[in-house]
Amino acid sequence: MTDDQSACLEFGARGQRNLTSGVLFSLVLSFLILLSPGRIFAMSLFKKGGISREEKKYLMTLAKDTYRCIDHYVDSGTALPLDNSTLIRDAYTSVTNIGFTIASIASAVEFGFEKREDALSKLNKLLDTLGKFETWKNFPHSWNSVKKLKVHKENFVSTVDLGNYYGGIIVARQYFPELKEKCDKLLNVDWNDLYDPKRKLLYGGYNTEKKRHGDWYYDFLAADSRLVSLLAIAMSGIPVESWKNLNKDLEERYRIEYLKPGWQGGGLFMAFMTGLFVDEQGALPGISAANFALAQMTHKDKIGAPVWGWSASDSPGYGYLGYNGIRDDVVTPHASVLSIQYFPKEVVKNLRKLEELGARPHHIIDGEYADFGFRDSVDIQTGRVTNSYLVLDQTMLFLSLTNFLKDKFVIKQFQSYEPVKQALLKIPDYQKILKEPIQYPVTLNNSAFKLGTARAYDRSRPIYFVPRVEGVMPLGPVSEWDSAEKINLRNGSLEMGQIMDDKDLNAEIRFLWDSRYLYLRATVTDQSISLTHTGSDIYKSDIVEIYVNPDGKGLVWGRPRDFQIGVTPPLPDGTHLTYAWFQNRVPKSDEVVCKSVRTENGYEIFVGISWNFIEIYELTKGLSLGVSVAVNDIDDDPNGPAKANWHFKPIEGKIELPKLILK
Repeated sequence: MTDDQSACLEFGARGQRNLTSGVLFSLVLSFLILLSPGRIFAMSLFKKGGISREEKKYLMTLAKDTYRCIDHYVDSGTALPLDNSTLIRDAYTSVTNIGFTIASIASAVEFGFEKREDALSKLNKLLDTLGKFETWKNFPHSWNSVKKLKVHKENFVSTVDLGNYYGGIIVARQYFPELKEKCDKLLNVDWNDLYDPKRKLLYGGYNTEKKRHGDWYYDFLAADSRLVSLLAIAMSGIPVESWKNLNKDLEERYRIEYLKPGWQGGGLFMAFMTGLFVDEQGALPGISAANFALAQMTHKDKIGAPVWGWSASDSPGYGYLGYNGIRDDVVTPHASVLSIQYFPKEVVKNLRKLEELGARPHHIIDGEYADFGFRDSVDIQTGRVTNSYLVLDQTMLFLSLTNFLKDKFVIKQFQSYEPVKQALLKIPDYQKILKEPIQYPVTLNNSAFKLGTARAYDRSRPIYFVPRVEGVMPLGPVSEWDSAEKINLRNGSLEMGQIMDDKDLNAEIRFLWDSRYLYLRATVTDQSISLTHTGSDIYKSDIVEIYVNPDGKGLVWGRPRDFQIGVTPPLPDGTHLTYAWFQNRVPKSDEVVCKSVRTENGYEIFVGISWNFIEIYELTKGLSLGVSVAVNDIDDDPNGPAKANWHFKPIEGKIELPKLILK
């Protein structure tokens, strides 16, 4: 037996699914159930590892505090939820936030946190606002301004977000008969408008400005794509083959298997999100999600962390940690709560430890203290707690507690909707149910599930879609950069040294392109800048390095058709130095154009790399190449030198770089 297997079995012996320690009680329990059916739910909680009365009281208080937070961050004029607690004049919110807030208001009535008439007043106002949204075939855009209801400039209807939106509306429809007519108007959509019959999958979405579908398919079973797939089958009769075509690839860590996208595909929230609305205990998606949570608990023990719960979230100093950005040092409270139906004792213990770390401080509103539950995340290395609350994460935490404390309230409301009820009968993954009790972890690569071999966890190759710039692109902080996604380099690999904090070294990078150049913007935080070398030795100074593999098949070190280009921060006279090591020369002024400026916290570099220089002559939408960016920090202080690289992974004699795709 391996150490990893031993660790898993040791955890299983401590977990709530242990049968050996509970055989005698199970016999007594069976007798009691026969005598008193009304006690089945309370007894089953205890049988599953359960919680004490004191622990239940703790969770009830947390639920009340969390709903207070959700209810606070709502616009009084439109009744739309904000996206987060940061006050922005013209803030936008997502339809996912809206759907989960609607379900939260219904849940608050069930808890007694809201009077029914007050909840109806809020929901009527909110549903009236939703009726004013600019839509495409009655589908709302993903992001809309909270006050003016303007569509966000990306002009995109996101398919997966729609699933979360309609999930909440269905819960309200079923719980409040008075809202049926308004809800049905919003639910009057045809998912065939977002379905590709050739691929038998739902498109990623639709761009209403460009009048075309997104050129990708969000097709993981273990992500929020399964909720929208279920709704498309339920509401519009989309073929069940669309569900069968969802990706069921496995990832494993510590010999525990779970479905991808997995650890760096958003973390636990992706695995559990659909389970807020659908009873998945014993079904493949639920078993996989529980395995995933168990893998995270095992990881906590392996790395000696005080708490667990790794999922997409805000962070105290590194920006939003999303796809491929999950960090061991940043834990988000909502993540563990998502698994409370499976591991109640472990979740309560984890929450209390998070409180000890300061993740549940009093919040000050108008000079007075208010209890809003947990902040969005804590850095377990530095002890820093983010100042923010994210409405999505707060609502996921609240709805998880609702299902646990209120007998699967959200699930029962959603599944009482007749189209959903009928669709669940058609989907094999919800018909093949393992009987309780289940001993976790469950092996998924077996004859019962007929899934493929699990791939060991590894940081996935990042994918970045590069927006195109029309017209002449000036180097500098121009508005065109607003359309480019930011990548935080501290989420990447540390090649050398150590980074003490975000003031020591950090960088945000973005890309754009036009017919002449691939553009890079690197905003670097560096407390001290060292510029001591020239020519091919500039790597001994503070620099930004750009690695380019034009064919995207893997960079070969020193190969002339690959590139390692260095650019220094500005020299005292405002100029900068460049070098291309694999070509053994300084690039010509039209091959690599640069502008660099000092900033209050470090420096900023704008680079244009000529397509001709890297020998790419035919530019088309969808063209891909390998590119990574590294920042060298040569500190002459106790922190020492360090080098952070976005993604730089040796594989069989080549180096895998992130994949850039031209939009």
